[in-house]
Amino acid sequence: MERAHGYYRAGEFERARIEYQNVLQKEPENVAALERMAFIWLERGAPVRAFPFLLKLRTSAPGRLDLRVKLAEVLLSIGKVADARREALAVLERSSSFPDAIVLLTEAVRNEEEYKEAERALQSMDRNRVSYHIASANLMLLQGNSTSARSALQRAIALDPKSPASHAAMASLYELQQNPAMATVELKNAAELSPVRALARVKYAGIVARTGAVTEAIEYLTEINRQAPDYLPGWRGLAEITLAAKKHNDALDYIEKLLRHDPSDYEGQILRARVWLAQGDVKRAVEGLEGVGKDFPALGLASYHLALAYVRNNEHEKAMVALQEAVSRNRDNVEAVLMLAGLHLRAGSAQPAAAAMLELVGRRPNVLQAYPLLVEALRPLGRLEATAQAINRMLETSPKNAQLRYFLGLLSIALKQPANARQEFEKVLGESPDSLPAMAELINLDIDEGHHADALARVRSLIAKTPEASGARFLEARAHAAAGRWGDVEASVLKALELGSENPAAYALLADSFAVRKETPDIERRLEMFLGQRLDDELAVVVGAHVHLQWSKFTQARDIYENYLARKPSASVVLNNLASLYNEQLLMPDRALELARKARSLEPGSPAIADTLGWILYKRKEFPEAWTLLQESGRKMAHDADMQFRYGMAAKAMGKDDVALAAFRIAAGAQTHSANQDEAKRQIALLELTGLSRP
Repeated sequence: MERAHGYYRAGEFERARIEYQNVLQKEPENVAALERMAFIWLERGAPVRAFPFLLKLRTSAPGRLDLRVKLAEVLLSIGKVADARREALAVLERSSSFPDAIVLLTEAVRNEEEYKEAERALQSMDRNRVSYHIASANLMLLQGNSTSARSALQRAIALDPKSPASHAAMASLYELQQNPAMATVELKNAAELSPVRALARVKYAGIVARTGAVTEAIEYLTEINRQAPDYLPGWRGLAEITLAAKKHNDALDYIEKLLRHDPSDYEGQILRARVWLAQGDVKRAVEGLEGVGKDFPALGLASYHLALAYVRNNEHEKAMVALQEAVSRNRDNVEAVLMLAGLHLRAGSAQPAAAAMLELVGRRPNVLQAYPLLVEALRPLGRLEATAQAINRMLETSPKNAQLRYFLGLLSIALKQPANARQEFEKVLGESPDSLPAMAELINLDIDEGHHADALARVRSLIAKTPEASGARFLEARAHAAAGRWGDVEASVLKALELGSENPAAYALLADSFAVRKETPDIERRLEMFLGQRLDDELAVVVGAHVHLQWSKFTQARDIYENYLARKPSASVVLNNLASLYNEQLLMPDRALELARKARSLEPGSPAIADTLGWILYKRKEFPEAWTLLQESGRKMAHDADMQFRYGMAAKAMGKDDVALAAFRIAAGAQTHSANQDEAKRQIALLELTGLSRP
């Protein structure tokens, strides 16, 4: 014990850990050893490893309220929100104004009853404490009042300008509002006020890297690791940054160093699997993640990443099972909840997606990524109007709820009420001037309504606030496209890609910018240069082939796809697109069928692939199988005009004229012109002439 204490005081935590472990082998309930073991793992940034010691201390040292709060913090960090809340309440029963417990209680609120309980607990706190204002800000955010939350955090900072917690909380608020510039400033403040072993420092390095200053971020974390080589988040941070920068070997090197300090570090093992996945070694990644799940079965922390690996391998059903596991163990795993809803929508199952998003926004109203998914899920259920009415009623009692107004704006767009949408987004900015999502929606409305100068002015204001935000550059590209400035579109999209955008819509804009400038002297060279820099980028390959298709250079488009498949034969999107090219332009139906069947085997749930394969079979007059596939794609993509046309043709071939007529009417009535719109109108006229139309 004396040796352990000496090592601990000297900061030699690994030696101290070994000696305390020796003590616990002889005296398993030794409170001093248990406490130090917990603190060693917390100091090393491994809360999961501290968890069993804190759990024992709950029984061995029930009067140590500070240890109970530490246990609650660990429980909250691994998604055990209800357990964390119980621990906080147990502390407050003994000390009604214990500040850290009250802050944690406000972080664990998930329903109205818990909100009121946290609000009552807050009344017992001294209002001259920093923690009071941080807890108040948490509750204000739950009410959607980000302006008041920011005011509360400003009061906290005024009370103690050197409080890392206040600056970190303010940074989190700015991140929620998608304002990385101000989040960076506040995280820098928090980092500079924190000790070397502090997550604020690692988070600061991460946000610096996301602004493009990767080298500076690596140097910053390297210095932390020099001072505290056994601080595991420092190594994890380096691995995250180099993984994001696609420096996979460097990431694996950092992970190896991390695992030398703790071979059982579950986050390190997940990181390693993520790198393997990024390298294309899906099998190894899946095996690694399945191993983590077996080692830490109670946490379910690997399931989300396992689902990503399954999606990468086009195993969507397995992905959904893994995500269900992740969500069942941790309802606060927001990434898993969102991804599962997205997969449900992709499979044409709107009901479970809508239910999940409604439940999520009810608990976590600040998760703005949930609102577009919720609108997408409500549309096919016919619930947009009723939901908008319900939101309006809620706003009567919570008029300053920025999240509700943002959602109402999205609903108004879906209901084709742009004036209402504009009004709601303007009100959001009135309450939360830094709300970048609301600003982005206003820019989209300006573009859609032809107010190109207004759109560009808003975009430039946005870029001035967030110069390193890839989304702002994409909006800039949209504004340029709307005004027909295609050279500027190319520059803006390339900047967005440079900043890390993986938005398929950005690639589509880039394809349009190349395609419309066919007569520009150096355009082919510029396209080839773009493709040469992104040989393994599937979306870039699709851009190149699409442009050549627009230029009617079908063999060049074929060669781009075939060359990519020679390197990556399981690229389902490329297989599908190439199948369509062989079927429609190159008139090689057998090759088209071969590729489409392979794509279908790789991604059986994709409506786009079902549509391609079904249409190939339709043209071969293999109507029963074509009908099965086109019925599937038509039902999943009820608003896609071209898919509805092909669905209608298959229905007509099978003698289902009423189904065909309904599908043709959707195709003919689409607001955006499609290649099959005129033929859909002709088919409607033919069916109506035969007297088979329905009132």
